[in-house]
Amino acid sequence: MPPVINPSVNAIEKYQAAVHDNPKSAEAHTNLGWGHYGKGQQQEALKSFQEALALDANAVEAHYGLGLVHKAMNSRAEAIAEFEKAVALAEKLEDPIRQHMLARLIKGHLNVINTGDWKLGAILSHK
Repeated sequence: MPPVINPSVNAIEKYQAAVHDNPKSAEAHTNLGWGHYGKGQQQEALKSFQEALALDANAVEAHYGLGLVHKAMNSRAEAIAEFEKAVALAEKLEDPIRQHMLARLIKGHLNVINTGDWKLGAILSHK
């Protein structure tokens, strides 16, 4: 899940420092991506999530973040592809609560892209 960002802390600088200290960490790049995404810096977020995935192709949070970035950039096909990868990976998570929560979020975003409707009732009833 995306890290919680305290507004009094410059998250971008914090996550850039983490990437600098550990450039081979997919998690550090993913966190930097979330920092950029949270600031509306879509191109920078895109790059950070892609760098995370170059280090770990199974980083579910990076796929999810990349899906959100593509959705925000109206890149429908790319968003769908990333969300589909993320939901497949989420279903393999060991923590069942995290697995179901993330899968429902991703399916909701896919529903919005495909139908314009979140279809919350179907998501909550596990349909």
